[in-house]
Amino acid sequence: MVEDRKVLTKLNECIKENKSVAVVMIVDTGGSTPRGVGSLMLVDDKGNLLEGTIGGGILEEKAKRDACYIGMIGSTNKVKTCFENMIAKGYTKEELSKVYTPIGIDLGGETPEEIALSIMAEIQALKHGKNVPHMKD
Repeated sequence: MVEDRKVLTKLNECIKENKSVAVVMIVDTGGSTPRGVGSLMLVDDKGNLLEGTIGGGILEEKAKRDACYIGMIGSTNKVKTCFENMIAKGYTKEELSKVYTPIGIDLGGETPEEIALSIMAEIQALKHGKNVPHMKD
């Protein structure tokens, strides 16, 4: 789908620029929905929409709050500092243990495109309940 290619292209740009972003994907639907399973959107670290849509309005706000996959790209020091700041703001270690970092599955890639593929492979595996070796394990 053209829309998904736009999201993945923008994700690739953000990875190259070392920007903090999140990919949101519909993994299940119930009833009538404006977008189907697999629809993507990309948001920045403040929740601002960068590309794509999963249906708009309340659905997108709910997705940002109730994400089933949260991953963080960054150096060990950046992740540690971020987690310390989040604990200081009231997040628990249990909540932070749900964050995938390093993000993706080790597919042996090094380029931004290959890293983006490893991230999407991890999300796809989780969506389908597959047991894969996550880099965070």
